[in-house]
Order: sequence, then C-alpha cells, then structure tokens
Amino acid sequence: MLRDGSKSNWLGKTAVRFSGEMGDSQSNPVNVIPPINSMLNFFQSPNPVIASLPGTGIDARLISTSPTFSWKPKVTVDNRLSSTTISAATPGIGVPYFIQIPLIFDTVGQAGPGYASSTNPALAGLAGIMGRIRWTQNPNGRDATDMFYSGTVVPTGFVGSTLQNRDIFDYRKNLISGGLNRVEQLFQVGNVALTQELFKGHGGFELAYDQQKTRSNRLLPFSFGDNGGGAPASGIAIDVARFLPNDQPNPNVGRPFIDQQGITDRMQTGTREAFRATVFYRLDLEERGKKLFGIPLGNHVFTGLHTQNRNDAATFSYATGWTSTTRNLNTNVFQSTNSGNFRTTPIILQYLGPSVLNANSINDVRITNPVTAKMPQNGDTYNVSFFDFTKKQMATEPLSVSRFLNGNSKSRQLIDSQSLSLKSDFFKNNLVGVIGWRWDHLQTFSSIGNTRNPDDSLNT
Repeated sequence: MLRDGSKSNWLGKTAVRFSGEMGDSQSNPVNVIPPINSMLNFFQSPNPVIASLPGTGIDARLISTSPTFSWKPKVTVDNRLSSTTISAATPGIGVPYFIQIPLIFDTVGQAGPGYASSTNPALAGLAGIMGRIRWTQNPNGRDATDMFYSGTVVPTGFVGSTLQNRDIFDYRKNLISGGLNRVEQLFQVGNVALTQELFKGHGGFELAYDQQKTRSNRLLPFSFGDNGGGAPASGIAIDVARFLPNDQPNPNVGRPFIDQQGITDRMQTGTREAFRATVFYRLDLEERGKKLFGIPLGNHVFTGLHTQNRNDAATFSYATGWTSTTRNLNTNVFQSTNSGNFRTTPIILQYLGPSVLNANSINDVRITNPVTAKMPQNGDTYNVSFFDFTKKQMATEPLSVSRFLNGNSKSRQLIDSQSLSLKSDFFKNNLVGVIGWRWDHLQTFSSIGNTRNPDDSLNT
C-alpha cells in the first residue's frame, strides 16, 4: 500500500500489487506404445486369415494357401545383384533407405558412428555408406543396388503390429529410444496492478497488466507421436543384406535394428499480454434516505471496463541435412532440387542386438541394447561414402551436418473490449435491476505457407 488516504475526502487508499513466477522442466517422456514389429516376416509368413479378407492387398507370394507361395524363412540376399531382381525373387523384404546416407551405430557405447563391430580395414573410419547406388549411371552398366531388411507387411486398412513379447524387449521398463528423447518447457508469468480508491471508497479505478511467456522444445527421435519425424514406421527389423553398398561384407547381417528417418526438432513460443482498466462509482441514495415523491431512490453502482488482449504464437520446425564446401550435394549426390528434400537428411541407424540367423523363431530374439546413438549436432563432420553422379563412381569424403529452419508458422490474436453497466437496487435489495452495454473487437492474423529464398533458405 502506497498511502492509506485516511486524511483525504476524495483521494483514498492507493495500493500496488505485483507477482511473478518462472520455471522450467526437462524430461525424457514415457512412451507406452511398443515398437512396431517388422521382424515377424523374417521367421514366418503372414496369417492367411488376414490375407483372405477382401482388399487387404497382401502379396500372394506370401500367402501359404496361394499357388504362387514362395516365401522362405530367414532369407538373406546378395544385394550386389540388381535390386529389381532381388525384389522379384524375394517376397516380404523391403528397402530401409534410398539415396540417403546413414550414420551407423552397431556397438554399445561407441564414441561416434561407424562400423565398430568390424575389423575390415575397408570400413575403418567410415561413419556410413549411401543406401542406394545407381550403378546404371556408371559406364559399366551395372544395375542399381540397395540395402534390404525384413520389411513389415501391413495390409490395406491395418496398422503394423507391435512387439508384444516382453522377453524380446520389455517396453514397460525400457524405452527403445534410450535417453535421446527430450522435452524442455519454460514459462515466465508476471502481473502488476494499481488500485486507487476515491471519495472514501465510493469510487475508484484499477489498472492491471499481465504477461505470460512460454517456450517448449521437443526432440523425439526413435519415437512415435508428435515430432517423431520419420520415427520408425518400419519399427524393429532384421538386416538381411549380405553386403554393404561398397560391396564389402556386411558385418551386421542378421541383426535387429531400428532407424530414424530424418532428424527433426520443434520449438513453440507463446506470449499472452492483457491490459485491464476498471472504474466504478457507488451512489447510495437509499442509504442516505433520499426519496422522490416518497419513493426511495435506491442504491446504484456504475462500472466501466476496458480490456486489451494479445496472444502471439509461433512454431519453428527444424531439420538436419548434409552440407559440403567442395561440391553441390543436391546435383552431384542426392539429385534433389532443394536442401530440405528427404534425401539430404542423415539417417540414424542403430543395431539393437546380436544376429538372429541361428534363432528358431522370433521368440528367440533379444533386444539387448536400446538406442545409444549420438545425435549429430550442427557443424559435426563425418567421413562417409556415396555415389558421385557427376563422376559416376563411388566417393569417400567428409560431409558436415547442418541444422536449418524447415518450416514455421506464426499467429496473432487481438481482442479489444469495452463495457458499461449500471446495477440498481431498491427497497433494501428486494428489487434489483441491471443494464449493460458491451463491445468486442476481434482480429486474427496467421502466416500462410512457407516460401524459399533463391539460396533455398526458408523465407520467414
């Protein structure tokens, strides 16, 4: 209280009150959804009952009751051969990534990406190798090759089945994403108000201001739900490629793995501001005994209100892509038109356990290590191999990782309100009347789409 106003007949008590609060939280959120099981087709063909339902669209070669049934258990492929030939001869497998460069994590606790499980000198120092090699653009005329995995068979109208056997992976006690997921939230709240009484409490006004700011950051690799990015729609699968794209033996054939298709994170900010001005005056005619023609004139309270509210919200979506200071990756390597294309983003591939080539059934599989991969940071550099479409040959050189703004949206809402009211009571509150007027003005603004500048950066 700034002054008590007891000595003034018109300027009464003056008070100021204010409060503030701020806080933050960091969490690795729980994920109660088990990973998708893309390993089942490695051990057994799809249930023919599901395949018999109209419109499910399952490849007839996978249906045990079909005359064209050709599925075989625990198949691995010589992927030095044509991808087209392999796909035609081997139903139930898929391609985990295409003209994209992965970062490989195949050993628990390895300091950085690479083939740490291998002693092959041809793989030493390599963080990863591009998945699809378009040899057809090489003068030797070799067909295109791919990596392959035990692709999940999801019939039309169905979703991929999840891993329910907790002996394989106890999803109730462990996160397949390990400690990588992060949600950070911050808030700041402050308000101040000035109250002034007038005429010994019969009138007065109040001016108040309130501000609230929030910010949240979300990075959820290897997860389902919001901002999972390409979070593994394929789930946990088996690597069935006997060779790497550079024709070296694959040290991880037969091992279960999971991959993160792209590294995305999101930041959301919000600011709310409100200003309120309130005035009132109480006229107590009845208490003073005032009458008109013997009728009490009643007691009356006049109130005026003016408010202004502003609500700003913004969302910034970030992605990660490969960059080079020595070549144009879009034309020479990825054959894409912009840096935000899915081909340019690093793939994070984590092997989760030992080879299952000698397992009798899927129930023998054990996920011994959830994800321990280290997410690449802006500016990190890795030695990787890829196909050079200009020179039409394999190349190995350092490429850097860049985090960039890949999408954003902004909005603002403005609300102005004014109101006047008169409340009157007569005969000691036995008759009460209220009359009022209110006016509101609402304006809403929002950004429309995203455009790119000539240098391919996002126009914000």
